[in-house]
Amino acid sequence: MQATTIKLENPLLGEVKKCISKEESLTSFVRKVLEKEIQKRKMIESADQYLKFLDQNPEEKAWLTEWEKEDLLKNPS
Repeated sequence: MQATTIKLENPLLGEVKKCISKEESLTSFVRKVLEKEIQKRKMIESADQYLKFLDQNPEEKAWLTEWEKEDLLKNPS
């Protein structure tokens, strides 16, 4: 496994340390933050791709619009 050293200096290091619980390591915290950021970017990209899909598929877009109008709490007839 490839490892990388990242240098954090004050004031950023001080701010990061304020966010970490006593049970968590700096490495663990940074890893979690980076994983969340990567997941966020993937979700944004997925949303963009879905919007493009809807633009290219007007039938799907129309169906989705109709579906959104329905009362989902109402029992089906």
